[in-house]
Amino acid sequence: MINRDKVPAEEILFPPGRNKRPDKIVVILRGLPGSGKSPLAKKIKDVETENGASAPRILSLDDYFLNETNEYEYEPELEESYRTSMFKAFQRTLSDGWFKFIIIDAVNAVAAYFTQYWSAAKLQGFQVYIAEINSFPEHCVTNSVHKRPLQDINQIHQKWETTPTNYIRLDLRGIIQDTTIDEVEMGDSDMDGEAVEEPVTKSPVKQCRWESQTEHDEQSLNQLDGVKSSSRKDRSPSPDVMEQIKLMNKKNKNDGKKHVHWADLVERENAEKRQKIGFHIGGGWNQELPELYSASRDKS
Repeated sequence: MINRDKVPAEEILFPPGRNKRPDKIVVILRGLPGSGKSPLAKKIKDVETENGASAPRILSLDDYFLNETNEYEYEPELEESYRTSMFKAFQRTLSDGWFKFIIIDAVNAVAAYFTQYWSAAKLQGFQVYIAEINSFPEHCVTNSVHKRPLQDINQIHQKWETTPTNYIRLDLRGIIQDTTIDEVEMGDSDMDGEAVEEPVTKSPVKQCRWESQTEHDEQSLNQLDGVKSSSRKDRSPSPDVMEQIKLMNKKNKNDGKKHVHWADLVERENAEKRQKIGFHIGGGWNQELPELYSASRDKS
């Protein structure tokens, strides 16, 4: 069993270390509002499921401040009662025995806030880890999803208590690359310094050449549709159609019957082409080409 005062998170989350970890685990997150506790809790949950384990139970204090429209409304006068309710929910989770991995997501600025979780979990045979996240207040107010003001975050920071040495701490630096959490651990950083954020450079998105065209002529649209535009400007019948016209006019000359005009044969030729490629706009192709319609009906 792992028994050190500070344990890298990857030793209990990734193979081969996870194969030797305790059977029942509680991770208590603590950090300023906006430091990235909730993204980290989700990251740990994702890692667990990706490794074939059941999803951990996440208890978040932020959830107690959600109103009926699922919007966050921080009410400081209710925080103490919400902390009490959340601890009761934690106790029920322990006694139910459904979850072997539980994550506590709260600020936990004062040691007394998370000591009760530690004691209750140890009584149920859980190994407890304290995961402390460091971030400057100025950085937190920028990243705070719930828009906590800088004054509130500074007040929390001023009363912050370090994690007692008798608790096993979880070193998160190995798994925070994919989250929005600072990679500086509390206690190792210069709190008098300033947090410097690297500028984010957006890579230009190449515009589709069809979008970049200010005008779409017929040739461009045909190319986009995957068809070739005809270069023939005249609409005269093809040589085959002209030959049919001559033969039919010669045969039907002076027979008193209605002659076939070249336009009829051209339309017939176009209809045959449309039928071959299965393309026809509107109904009534059976009237346009009755023998083809009959043939297709017989096949079906």
